[in-house]
Amino acid sequence: MNLKVAVLATACLVLAPLAATGAEIRVGIGDIPGLALSQSPLAYILDGDLSLAQAERDLAVRWTNPSLVWEMEEIGSDGETEREWVVALEKEFAMPWSYAKKRSGSNLRLASSRLGWEASRWHLISNMRHGYVNLKFRDLEMELLEIFEEIIGDASRVITDRKEQGTVSGVEKRLIDMSLIAVRSRMVVSRLERREIMDEWKTAMGIPAENTVVLVSELDLSADWLTSVSVGGEGSSDLESRRLAVEALDKDIGLEKGDIFPSLSVAGGYKNVNDEFTGFV
Repeated sequence: MNLKVAVLATACLVLAPLAATGAEIRVGIGDIPGLALSQSPLAYILDGDLSLAQAERDLAVRWTNPSLVWEMEEIGSDGETEREWVVALEKEFAMPWSYAKKRSGSNLRLASSRLGWEASRWHLISNMRHGYVNLKFRDLEMELLEIFEEIIGDASRVITDRKEQGTVSGVEKRLIDMSLIAVRSRMVVSRLERREIMDEWKTAMGIPAENTVVLVSELDLSADWLTSVSVGGEGSSDLESRRLAVEALDKDIGLEKGDIFPSLSVAGGYKNVNDEFTGFV
């Protein structure tokens, strides 16, 4: 029994947090929105997605450049050959309403992307806040486990003295020692779990791994932000983003249905026939 206790105690010492080589960062629950949106890699990805949506919209509504056309035709009969070639610039024009619908649909998709970007930022802040609370719960659990360890440790010492005096049996001492082992085992597991959660949280927040984070806010389960974030900005923005995306698809469907008239292509350039006749086409 004593050997098991010694092994667990050694494990606790080995797994204890090492001295940090980086800076110490004090973070409160109110600091999370600013930190997450300014340095989180997830926020950079969201910004990149929005920039991509903007570029796609600009590409969809831009004025297309003319294309270069080159044609050559050669025919022959009884030793005589006729050759004709043309080089020209060609531009395709769609119906005016097609341009309007295409621009409208592209603008709706961009607006949907912006609202989705806003909803995702709210979601990021919400996740970082809940991660903060989870870490505070782990700290609270460790405090309670330390109290239990102290209480059970005192009980173990008392019952050891009584066993030596013959007032209690060895069974009671074994039960107390087993309880002490269970508490210390849970302390090791909880410390490992907190370290893993903290590493993931720091990565998502964009905090360097070598820095030490001190959570300065008290755990308050009655805080309004625990429910207001998902019900407020995040939910409404996400819903509106989806509505605009559906509306953009409706515009695309209307564009396809409305394109019953063919587009018009206009070309102009230089023409040559048998190197004897030249002109414009």
